[in-house]
Amino acid sequence: MDGGVYYVTFNTVLNELDPECRKITLDALKFFHLSRILLHIAVVMPDHVHAIMHPLEKSSGNWHELSDILKTIKGYSARKINEHLQRNGQVWQPESHDRILRNESEFLEKWNYIFENPIRAEIVELPEDYEYTFIPDSVG
Repeated sequence: MDGGVYYVTFNTVLNELDPECRKITLDALKFFHLSRILLHIAVVMPDHVHAIMHPLEKSSGNWHELSDILKTIKGYSARKINEHLQRNGQVWQPESHDRILRNESEFLEKWNYIFENPIRAEIVELPEDYEYTFIPDSVG
């Protein structure tokens, strides 16, 4: 949906992404922040990714497509992860889950869910201690 804000989840086919693979993935997400998307929050967990993103306009009334953005992020990170792991093959499940966030309440619910995900997974005690979370300093 043009101008929509999306809650997005995608999963790895690998058992677990090591720390370098998580960094690669987070860097791929951050790369498009303020160029193709406004990234409100993202977290790269050992086996999945959550993000809230708003595709930006390319030109007046012409928006970046969410499917193209995700394909690029997943494709780039998969290539870099395979290089790091010295392997070939699929890294991400082909499908991603996305949901349009329709109001502030939904946005805050999903934002908090993402922020607290590393706590629920018992990886850290405080969400700000998880280094594979991105929260922009400002919206640009």
